[in-house]
Amino acid sequence: MLLVSTIRKECFSATYQKGANIYLSDKIEDQTLKKEDGKNQIRADVIGSGRQRYKTSVIISDDDEIIEYSCTCPAYSTYFGMCKHCVALALSYRGYQLAKEKRGKEQEPPAGKPGLSKTAASKGSQKKVRPVTSSQLKTMISSYASMEKSRFMEGYRGEIELIPEFENFGQNMSVEFKIGSQRKYILKNICKMLDCVEKGTYDSYGKNLGFVHTRDAFTKEALQWIDFLSFVLRARYHNFSFSSQSYSSNFRKILLQALGLEKCFQMYLYMGKPLQADGKEYEIKDENPRLKLTVTAEGEDGVRLKMDPIQAIYGSSRRYLVSGQTIYQCSPEFSVEVWPALVALGAVRPEGSYYYYGREEPLYLDKEDFRGFFGNVAPVLEPYLEIVTENFDPDQYRPREAELCVYLEYEKGAPYSIQARAEAVYGDAVYDVYEDMDLEKEYRDVEKERLLTEELNKYFVFEKGKGGYLGYCSGEEALYDLLKNGLERLYKITSLMIDEKIRGIRLVKSPKVTIGVSLQEGMLDFSLESEDMSLEEMENILASLRRKKKFYRMKTGDFISLENNGLSLISDLSLGLQIPAEELEKGHFKAPGYRAAYVSEAVKEAGEGVNIRRGTEFRRLIRDMKSYSDSDFEVPQEIKASLRGYQKDGFRWLATLDAWGFGGILADDMGLGKTLQVIAFLQMKKENALIVCPASLVYNWESEVKRFAPKLKPCVIAGSAKDRKVQIESMPEEGDSRVFITSYDLLKKDISFYEDKKIYCVIADEAQYLKNAGTQTAKAVKQVKAQRRFALTGTPIENQLSDLWSIFDFIMPGYLYGYSRFRQELELPAGARKDEDALRRLKMLVTPFILRRKKKDVLKDLPDKLEEVVYTRMEEAQRKIYDAHVKRLRMELADKSEEEYNQNKIKYLAELTRLRMICCCPSLCFEGYEGGSAKTEMCMELIENAVSGGHRLLVFSQFTKMLDILSEELKKRKLAYLYLSGQNTKEERKSMVEQFSGGEIPVFLISLKAGGTGLNLTAADMVIHYDPWWNKAAMDQASDRAHRIGQESVVTVMNLAVRDTVEEKIIALQQRKAEMADAVMDGAGISQHRLTREDLLRCLT
Repeated sequence: MLLVSTIRKECFSATYQKGANIYLSDKIEDQTLKKEDGKNQIRADVIGSGRQRYKTSVIISDDDEIIEYSCTCPAYSTYFGMCKHCVALALSYRGYQLAKEKRGKEQEPPAGKPGLSKTAASKGSQKKVRPVTSSQLKTMISSYASMEKSRFMEGYRGEIELIPEFENFGQNMSVEFKIGSQRKYILKNICKMLDCVEKGTYDSYGKNLGFVHTRDAFTKEALQWIDFLSFVLRARYHNFSFSSQSYSSNFRKILLQALGLEKCFQMYLYMGKPLQADGKEYEIKDENPRLKLTVTAEGEDGVRLKMDPIQAIYGSSRRYLVSGQTIYQCSPEFSVEVWPALVALGAVRPEGSYYYYGREEPLYLDKEDFRGFFGNVAPVLEPYLEIVTENFDPDQYRPREAELCVYLEYEKGAPYSIQARAEAVYGDAVYDVYEDMDLEKEYRDVEKERLLTEELNKYFVFEKGKGGYLGYCSGEEALYDLLKNGLERLYKITSLMIDEKIRGIRLVKSPKVTIGVSLQEGMLDFSLESEDMSLEEMENILASLRRKKKFYRMKTGDFISLENNGLSLISDLSLGLQIPAEELEKGHFKAPGYRAAYVSEAVKEAGEGVNIRRGTEFRRLIRDMKSYSDSDFEVPQEIKASLRGYQKDGFRWLATLDAWGFGGILADDMGLGKTLQVIAFLQMKKENALIVCPASLVYNWESEVKRFAPKLKPCVIAGSAKDRKVQIESMPEEGDSRVFITSYDLLKKDISFYEDKKIYCVIADEAQYLKNAGTQTAKAVKQVKAQRRFALTGTPIENQLSDLWSIFDFIMPGYLYGYSRFRQELELPAGARKDEDALRRLKMLVTPFILRRKKKDVLKDLPDKLEEVVYTRMEEAQRKIYDAHVKRLRMELADKSEEEYNQNKIKYLAELTRLRMICCCPSLCFEGYEGGSAKTEMCMELIENAVSGGHRLLVFSQFTKMLDILSEELKKRKLAYLYLSGQNTKEERKSMVEQFSGGEIPVFLISLKAGGTGLNLTAADMVIHYDPWWNKAAMDQASDRAHRIGQESVVTVMNLAVRDTVEEKIIALQQRKAEMADAVMDGAGISQHRLTREDLLRCLT
């Protein structure tokens, strides 16, 4: 309810009484009410004195606060606050509210026919009124009418002048204007003139001067004054309306104040004209005046400082000095460095002081403060002031250049500690640079001394003792840093006094080392020689390197730098090749041939002081591995396909690794044809091979082998256990080009049948199935005996670095060491501890045996894949359920330690899954739930829009029950769809793919686990992931069922998520996991991704 007190606050008491009389006299007509954006706009014609009608408007918020009001009456424009007509209209709205409350129900007038007069409201009736023209259109019509009128009147084009007249020159200067062309008239209301210019309306100033106030009517200088006045007035009066003061008598003359003075002076500077005020003419210069400071001796112990007074004017940001008939605009530097002295010496009045007559007597400076003044103050003032001395010579007190000295000596009784003292010498005066400065009485080169202490603090810890401040550089690391870096830097800025014991310590160059490496019978053979030290002492140096030390201290006390030299290479090799200390001391050791690529990468980063001798066979191996694309391996003619350029490179990479006896990971993006590259390699080898893949891909492999290389005679191991045993036992010996295909599940069951089998090559497709080394599946695949092993996967790292270790443990067992050592030396340092050396070492180890190409790099003709996250917000009922579960889970976790959390981790992860299901649709976990699901509605809207636009969609979810809900929604909307889950047979799966590819059905619902791999669905050009999963790689793999070779359209991938829920946290985690995988491939930083108690709590915020 609008209160009377609220209305009274907006007007004078007399105005309120007059407004109340108008309201009670029923003088409000044609009243309308418009509600919009929480505001109520009431308009009406209010009848005032002499039956004059005024257009009146009041805007009131839904909280019954008066926001704005206006009226066309003269009184409204004369003073601030509500006029009586606005008061009457506000009371009318209050009466309407009272009547509505009394009736107990809303009774608003229909749109377009509102009525709110007191009488109408009390009678419950509404007066039908005719809509009135909008005020904006009224103003526009008036403006155009004035323009038309001006065509028939004598027009002014660039002739109207504004002549300023200034009074009270100084801080209180004011200005008024005359306006006109040949004859000038006094401008009685500046605001009215500015309002006319803004609106382009007509106004007159006398019998002979009336014109339409368009900007082109004024002279160029007059326009500058118009802009000046507009800026100054609006800056002074916030939210200022010129029209509101059109009838005011207060704007004939305006006081310029600080902002106006500054803008005025700058305008005259720009025009290059003198300013006339009070009958005088002032020239304005953008420069500093040259002032004089007189220093006169007074006896033997002091001087007097005197400056003549000068007029000061303070602008908003600049300061001005007036000397004679010249106004100086002082520079910002002058204002900062000189102005405080001018105020202190009485030359200018302080800012804010309007009555100031200078100092009666010059200031006195005592002899004990001479050094402070002439050392610290005078040098700053001299560039601006002329300092004149009388009977006094200040030179003896001027600052002397500082001489900095540092004394270094061994601390008694502490062989690894050096003491430092630092002094600043100014002539006869000596100061400890760490003592407090008294700049009022002495001169000190603060910046020079600061630079010295800043450098000393890098190497010493200073403490105050009896004889002053002493710095201590303690410990071998601090001592090495001082000797290697600190002394050289200190020599540049100070005089160093060093005792002989410290001078006797040397930084010795690293010993020269020669490393020989050759390849013999598949093993690397190393020799190690050094001219300058024994191999035994070298092992001690390497031990220091492994502890990340920058130096090694010899028995003589000298230091050897271990940074960027050949010794770092030996350390890397000893770690990477697992060389025992005793073998290193002998200077001769061996390593497996698969370490050759790692050695080659490590040698690239060798520093100075190391000489590498490479054997012929070693060089040939490295050359072959680096230039595999130029190898002589040719795609067999038996292959019934034309391989793309990058596929031929992949084939040659596999063949090169095979030729040297290595395995590898083909990690191309999904859809780049890894299957075809492997089939070409197997056809070339003409050896027996076993392909292990997910069950859903077994027959796809069979079909692809038959299609591209029928001579390989593919055989699927299937049927009963007895049948499978017979098939496995029938495997030919090496040399027979047969390809056998089985699933991970069946291999696990049949592993005992493979014990005596001699298989040339095992291919693990979708090798992320091996990421957990502890599973029976991974153990079974690794037990199969084979000469060569290759892994195919688009995601070699799904969650953590142990995924990669497990796959390498399959292709080349032992290459990444045992898991315990891998975890200690590589996984933990490169992950949790962000150790760049560990990451660099891991990259050098794995890069030669991983071939990864991305679609964007090799398929220039493949259409783009556009990916976006589409957010929605929960329904109210859904949100209540979600928030209740989050609150309960947070309370439960709050009392649990990390150990208790780990013991019940499965339980908490299940609760997290429950939250994800609530985000999808609460009915997934609550029977009888009848509320809505915002995400389901959004998904169906996206599907309907896409289908109507001619698109074809794949919709993925990891919850089959969610797909059941979506299928029911599609039925209601009579949209045809297919539904693939883990319950479908291989034949049904194949039939569905053919149906969708044939263009019969537009929507394909697919379980993420069942259909994320092994499908080619390029008929789709849109993919919807209904629920985000922790593993983004699995979602990408599913998306690439559509975005792969054969796709001709841009593929749009939409990831649906609910705002302010765990789903947002999942998307953030997906990004971090992607960065982790890229780190090993591209060298970025990585981190671990195990869901800790803190991680889970963050997911619930």
